Amino acid sequence: MQYASGSDFIDLAAFYTYARFRPQFTFGLREDQFYRDYAREQRRRELSTIGLMTYPLDRVNSVEAGIGTTDRKIYSSINRNPIRFF
Repeated sequence: MQYASGSDFIDLAAFYTYARFRPQFTFGLREDQFYRDYAREQRRRELSTIGLMTYPLDRVNSVEAGIGTTDRKIYSSINRNPIRFF
C-alpha cells in the first residue's frame, strides 16, 4: 500500500497477492489526482486497475497473464462536467 499527498494532489496505490495455491493472483488499484496547469483550473484524475495470474511451470520458469484498465477524467473550474478519455 502506498499513500502520498501534498496540498493539491493525491497518489494512492494498493496491491494484493493471493499465493495460497499454485497459481498466484495479484490485484492492484492506483489513483492519481493533480492539477495540469499552474493556474489550477484543470484537475486530472486517473484510476488504474490491474489483475495478474502467475502459474509456475518449475522452479525457474512461469507463465503470466494480465489485464488492466485506466479511466482518465479532466475537471475544469470553468466547466464543472468531467471530460472522459479512454
